[in-house]
Amino acid sequence: MRVEGEVLGWREREGALSSARELGAALGRRGFDLERGPLVRALLVRTGEREWYFYFGTHHIAADGWSLDVLASDWVRLYRGRIAEGSGFGLEELPVRYRDYAEWEAGMREEGDSASYWRQELSGLPGTTQWPRERVMGESGGGTVTGWVSRGEGLRRWCREREVTPFMVLQTVVQVLLYRYTGEGEVVTGFPVWGREREELKGQVGNYINLVPLRMEVRGEEAVGELLGRTKEKLLEVYGHQGYGFDRMVEQGWLGGRKGDLRVLVVYNERDRGWEVAESLPGVRVEPEEISSGSSIAEVVLSFFGSEEGCRLRIDYGSGYGRERMERVVGHIGELLEEVMGSYELTGKDSCISRLNYLT
Repeated sequence: MRVEGEVLGWREREGALSSARELGAALGRRGFDLERGPLVRALLVRTGEREWYFYFGTHHIAADGWSLDVLASDWVRLYRGRIAEGSGFGLEELPVRYRDYAEWEAGMREEGDSASYWRQELSGLPGTTQWPRERVMGESGGGTVTGWVSRGEGLRRWCREREVTPFMVLQTVVQVLLYRYTGEGEVVTGFPVWGREREELKGQVGNYINLVPLRMEVRGEEAVGELLGRTKEKLLEVYGHQGYGFDRMVEQGWLGGRKGDLRVLVVYNERDRGWEVAESLPGVRVEPEEISSGSSIAEVVLSFFGSEEGCRLRIDYGSGYGRERMERVVGHIGELLEEVMGSYELTGKDSCISRLNYLT
């Protein structure tokens, strides 16, 4: 694979780190030529006597989010072996290659059980749910906003006690919010799966990611605990058919609509796996930074990041959505998350979805 790379020495330059970050951000916004390549870019800038800035970017067809964690872990292991410990260090031979997965995935397209499941599950679907738009004056393109929706270990602890995952709870919160925003009783969102159910694929770099639709009925008079229970059941059900390619569903026209795409995606990640290894490097401190490309794979992508500090939300949105509006959405989700957890054990009208408050 061809890599576009550059090494710069700016340690004598005033504001070197800021300049390097600006250069990295510009590279992140620059598109890739899929016909000519390269599809991978790297930049290494020396910004001080003992300080370096490293940028790495790739098109999603070459590597997905899981792959970046694999690469980060491998880079750290190579550094430890070759520099910190003063000896050579190689990586293990991979048991399978990406082409082996591609052949297996092509066979999955024709498997009857998953195809039948999704044909029935998406039957009669007029289209996927769209996040309510607004007229935006003086803004063009999309953007990114971030904020905390939960602090501390409260969400994780609450989930453990009720045998649900944070992702199940956050999916329920998004369903309720979209219902309250739109009044539509059917909410269709999506979420990515890493496509690495087989153990030998977990150390692979490539585009294994698949999108999975989630179609839920939301009723205003229903108790929030009932909706969470149904969401848990549905997620466990669709996980059993996650290997069926989303592009195949689009080709079959099962998602309806003009483009047949998923307009709202919900993602949940624990803290970055790859960079945790860096904490063991002697005399080295690694500070990961994420750069927005200014584009989004869906109209609205809600990415939740769980850690010991709490749960942080990043919203990537396309054109037609104002920044102030999306900043309010972060607050609405945080408020509604508290309402869902607080109303879970309640019965009667106090637990109804239509009565949950999301205004901050």
